Amino acid sequence: MSGAPDRARTADLMANISPFDALSPARLEELAATVTERHLERGEILIREGEQGNSVFVVVSGRLRAYVHDGDGPPVVVGEISAGESVGEMALLSDHPRSASVRTVRESRLIELNREAFHDLIANDPTALTSLTRTIVERLSRSIHHSAATGRIRTIAILDN
Repeated sequence: MSGAPDRARTADLMANISPFDALSPARLEELAATVTERHLERGEILIREGEQGNSVFVVVSGRLRAYVHDGDGPPVVVGEISAGESVGEMALLSDHPRSASVRTVRESRLIELNREAFHDLIANDPTALTSLTRTIVERLSRSIHHSAATGRIRTIAILDN
């Protein structure tokens, strides 16, 4: 499910999420007019490996898992994306096909920026590009060191029988 968001409400959401948190309120409202809010149920595919990238997504709530197909075997999990993190920026920055598929681990809300809005953001707000670059470097570092790419844990449930 997706839809055109209320500009002020979306600007408020974006104000607390990197890479938007460094933007002025006026710039946030301007950018909010260009985004689409997406709501995905658990298990839905957001991005397919090999497809051309036309959008970048920022997770407002929920959790996503990235995986790649390695030959004939089962998909290999390469990372997780949680609230406050972006996904899909590498394809837009490199102009290469998507490097991984991404599926929701649980119900998720996302903000989607199309290619034009993304390029406008990084051209006019260099701090946004710095923030996105930091995210990419952190993911690559986790991958190189084979550390668990769990993202930021925001909710923990303890069940007692």
